[in-house]
Amino acid sequence: MKLYYDPDCGICTQAGHWLAQQEVRADILPAWSDEEFSSKVDPQRFSRAIPLVTDNGHTTYGVIAVGLVLKTSQRRSLQLLGRYFLSPIGRLPAEKVYALIAENRWRLPGSTCSLPRRS
Repeated sequence: MKLYYDPDCGICTQAGHWLAQQEVRADILPAWSDEEFSSKVDPQRFSRAIPLVTDNGHTTYGVIAVGLVLKTSQRRSLQLLGRYFLSPIGRLPAEKVYALIAENRWRLPGSTCSLPRRS
């Protein structure tokens, strides 16, 4: 699995680096780092949510992508968090928080996000 983050966004880069340190069984890569990114990731969706390309070539985004990666962690707490994100009970609140952060990431301290801001 490959999870891609926006290397031009400070928040995305920090989150990507943190996730890479969490003993997950996924490659955490800056976007545009290989051909698979350009052939498997929809740029419009990428502007709103982090993409995960699975080993079978399927691409998923946002909370589902993060949940699937967290489930692979060696840390039990992160496995449980990943399962929560993917559950019917946890997915909706997780998606609301994710959307709130994604929509306002350029306002957050330390952000250098260069993605276009939607009006």
